[in-house]
Amino acid sequence: MLKSTANNPRNGPLPTVAGNAETPEGVIARALATSLRRVFAEIPDAPQRPSALAAHLSVSRVLISRTLGAIALTNPLDTLQRVPGPETLRGIVEAAVTQGVPQPTADAAIDAIEQFSRIIRDSFGTRSALNAAISANQPDMQRRLELDSRYRVFKGMRELRGVEAATWLSTTFVTRSHDNPDMLSATVLQGFIALRRLRNDIPVTFAFDAIGAVANAHTDAVDVPSSTLSLEDLYTNKPAVLDVDNVGGKMMYRLRQSGLGKHALTDMLAMVRVPAWRSRFARPERPLVGPFAQPTAPVKLLVFDLLAPAGTFTEESPLLSVYAPSMRGAANPNDAWRDIDRAAVPETVEIYKPGEQSFEMPEIPNYRRMLTRVAGEMRQDLDALQLYRVRMAYPVFGFQFVISLHLPPGPATIERALRTR
Repeated sequence: MLKSTANNPRNGPLPTVAGNAETPEGVIARALATSLRRVFAEIPDAPQRPSALAAHLSVSRVLISRTLGAIALTNPLDTLQRVPGPETLRGIVEAAVTQGVPQPTADAAIDAIEQFSRIIRDSFGTRSALNAAISANQPDMQRRLELDSRYRVFKGMRELRGVEAATWLSTTFVTRSHDNPDMLSATVLQGFIALRRLRNDIPVTFAFDAIGAVANAHTDAVDVPSSTLSLEDLYTNKPAVLDVDNVGGKMMYRLRQSGLGKHALTDMLAMVRVPAWRSRFARPERPLVGPFAQPTAPVKLLVFDLLAPAGTFTEESPLLSVYAPSMRGAANPNDAWRDIDRAAVPETVEIYKPGEQSFEMPEIPNYRRMLTRVAGEMRQDLDALQLYRVRMAYPVFGFQFVISLHLPPGPATIERALRTR
């Protein structure tokens, strides 16, 4: 398995905070860690285990563990990001004083904490802004900050929308069109695994475009363009039951189930084919092809797969582009103007050569059997297809996720190139 680490050259550098002891942040972090370590060392008869120490100080075990872990780190910016906030640290020092820590030791720690508070207040404004600046040139920190931020968005959106799901699956098969050898066709399998309603006072509705139309779900609609292939026997949970409304000529689907609770789970997978999806050759204005995934409810995990025969795309590294919602609609990776809507994420596209991936994953039981059935109907050998995959925890609801791949040049382009040599 290979991983694409290509960066889009159109992305500019982000402002960062340097991670060494000579910067103001580094000096403050070192002083903070040194003074707090001394506080803990000078607590008379202090227990060694964090739980016992927390009880000794009458302070939360979580806060004590977090503080001890942060001040033990060697990277000063790691310490600055992971240590609790100034008020919490002051409370820990005050508790240590009541247990016999000498006042000069406590005063040194309080002075370092005040410097920490001042740089947050005067230089960055908020702790979140400081953490964001610190993480910009620290990959591990950036991943932690990104995941924490997305989790907070997920929690808020699931409460506002009244629904959540364990997984949003979006799998696109890209193959040569049977009707036109110069075109590619796309078959998209997508939907929810373990969809769960959280509130009965909010209608749970879904609207899909042509390449994401709901199909093979229990609906009252008869005009949804789709395959007749059913996967419901491979579901882990009972199939979702949907009602359909025609709103201005477009279909809107409503989740019928009203049951609440952690066991009221349903699955809802759709499959739709686009026989003439894209030209299989690059054009000057369209060198990239980019299937996209866009979860239509807050989810814990995005699994975004693209499967294609070897040689469908060039060997140039694929790009993962993430677009924030825009009134300009769905993003085209060939449109540089849409870069203003792009959001930076630490995830990249993983590349598996044919036969490398078993397709089994605990989040999607029976996934291989599903794909085998879909590939079989398309007369494709699943293990002969190359896989491009994005896995993302807590994808931001409303964002669009695009895997951009480079198309090969057409015969005419190659012939012209040969003539000019």
